[in-house]
Amino acid sequence: AIHPGNGRIFFNDVGGGSAEEINEVIMPSNYGWPGIEGVRSSQSPPIFYRDPVFAYGHSGGACSITAGEFYFPQNNQFPSSLVGQYFYADYCAGWIRRLNPTAGTTTGFATGINRPIDIAVDQNGNMYYIARGGIGGGSETDNTSSSNGEVWMIQFTGNGA
Repeated sequence: AIHPGNGRIFFNDVGGGSAEEINEVIMPSNYGWPGIEGVRSSQSPPIFYRDPVFAYGHSGGACSITAGEFYFPQNNQFPSSLVGQYFYADYCAGWIRRLNPTAGTTTGFATGINRPIDIAVDQNGNMYYIARGGIGGGSETDNTSSSNGEVWMIQFTGNGA
């Protein structure tokens, strides 16, 4: 995702087994895969190594970071505090969260989503997501087909809704 206001580029990195990452494209950079997953601890960093902007573990059912979009529309439909925030989802946990790219902190945004895979914001400030649906658990059907996908629009109705 490219931030329309400042040109920062974020990409999501699905982890191998313990952490999911949001990284910023800065040249030159080495994001550590496969030797470093999440924020580096005791591993020796490769040349040009860069820690993720944010990383989270696989607690609470999380397993795979998906989606990624900056909220920076021409017409704002949400509180102004959300402008410039980076929204991302987790496929298994079924939520969308927002990252404050300046502070590096995250906040919950939406829950109860059946396997989210993408987020988009239109010029009018409406936010959409695709929920793949289907059965979970890594079965053959789970990984090859689903006819239960849906597109949803998130609207702000006031009072924090």
